[in-house]
Amino acid sequence: MFQLKNVIVCCTLLIVTSLSAADQNTVLLPLGVFTTSGAFGSLWQTELAVKNASGAAVEIDHVGITCVVTCPFPPLELSPGKAGTIKNEVVNDTALGSSSGILMHVTSRDLVSADDVRFNFRVRDLSRETVGLGTELPVVRMDQFREAVHLLNIPVSPMFRVTLRMYAVTDNNVPVPVVLRIFDFATGEKLVEQSISLSRSVGQSPTWFPAFAQIDSPSGSFLGLTASRVNVEVAAVQSKQNVWAFASVTNNESQQITTITPQ
Repeated sequence: MFQLKNVIVCCTLLIVTSLSAADQNTVLLPLGVFTTSGAFGSLWQTELAVKNASGAAVEIDHVGITCVVTCPFPPLELSPGKAGTIKNEVVNDTALGSSSGILMHVTSRDLVSADDVRFNFRVRDLSRETVGLGTELPVVRMDQFREAVHLLNIPVSPMFRVTLRMYAVTDNNVPVPVVLRIFDFATGEKLVEQSISLSRSVGQSPTWFPAFAQIDSPSGSFLGLTASRVNVEVAAVQSKQNVWAFASVTNNESQQITTITPQ
């Protein structure tokens, strides 16, 4: 997968201002908004497109606290029916880009359904933009989080770089324990069972950032696997704690990205 620096963006959908990081109107961007160099001469950029399909004005920004130093991004104000983008063209801008993802908040003075604010999130390799528009990335609403999530049919091959990213949304900075299990896709045999802690970097606010952990191949839990394809399970240890995860698979030659998400 592309190499990211230690940068972060935050986003959450909200109808009324709330201090809760796990409001059902919260939206997770599983990557930040960034432009950054990567492996094999690649130059990766993500871009978030947003449309306000409601009948009231909305604002996409932070919620519940005042920015003391720097907000992750200037608020994006959208009148009814209008669309806009959040894009970071500054390489390695630590205020916007992050491999650990962002929580976004949509606020409105009127009663607006979270479903009426719509998103498209995309990553592309600018060094190869003549051959494709990139890969769509998920924008995750809180009702997509589960006590356990399953990712199927992940390739294990030197042809690909695989990155597994795991998330939890909490109201505090206490680490979230999860169990990672990896199974042979063909036989169902359990190959790996490992305890992992999802956490934030020092100074990251639960309002803006999820608890997070990342595993890359060929290192980490994918090292030495003999199966050609595997299934992955990420399960919360604590009761009533939900998690979400996805895998990105990047071709070492073409740099094409395939995302594998819970379905």
